[in-house]
Amino acid sequence: MAYALQIPCITMHYFPETVESIKKLCQTAGFQVNLPESATCCGLPYFEKGELLQAKSIGEYNLSVYGQNNVISISPKCHNTLSNHYPDIFNNTVSHNDATHLARHLVNLKELLAKIPKEKLKPIKGHFFYVRECCRADEFDLASLGLNNLTWQYSMLSPTCCGAGASLPVSNKELSLKMAQALIDDFNASGAEAMVFEDDICRQHLINTANTSQTPITTFHLVDIIAKAL
Repeated sequence: MAYALQIPCITMHYFPETVESIKKLCQTAGFQVNLPESATCCGLPYFEKGELLQAKSIGEYNLSVYGQNNVISISPKCHNTLSNHYPDIFNNTVSHNDATHLARHLVNLKELLAKIPKEKLKPIKGHFFYVRECCRADEFDLASLGLNNLTWQYSMLSPTCCGAGASLPVSNKELSLKMAQALIDDFNASGAEAMVFEDDICRQHLINTANTSQTPITTFHLVDIIAKAL
């Protein structure tokens, strides 16, 4: 069965190497995927700012792009938008069935990683600072993935928001920077090799903050760490 691959727009624009990591993981997990060239932003920034007319317009376009396909969406933020915001905003509209179909036929990052054979994960080693995704409804159990030779350091405030959510960089830039800098300071005190993220929105926000404060950091998406061993 073929799956459409939903790549977050920030990943597509800023982290092309992570796009290739995602494709590699999909192949190893046994998913046949295609990347719709006409796909666009999931609409999350507009939902967060309450600009629902724009969000609805983007949603209608994406529903036409994905159609009746099964979709792999590895971003927790985009996945939450597609699985929760779309059915809500299209409730009792002509697009309701398409929105609920999409929500029911999504594969998330956790489900994708569960398909990776455990023996392929054994060579992965290192000590990393993990930035948990605060919009997830459930705790991401890293131990269950079989990454037994990895050790993780977490923020003293974990789980916490990196400051990128709810349009904070626009609505309250000072608070947003303080939240991000707190994670960067924790990382620099941890002795970890790099910061590892589930979502590239958080990753890019911390990179921007680190550049502002001239604090060097090394970052990876979780799929990058795994893809290197495949």
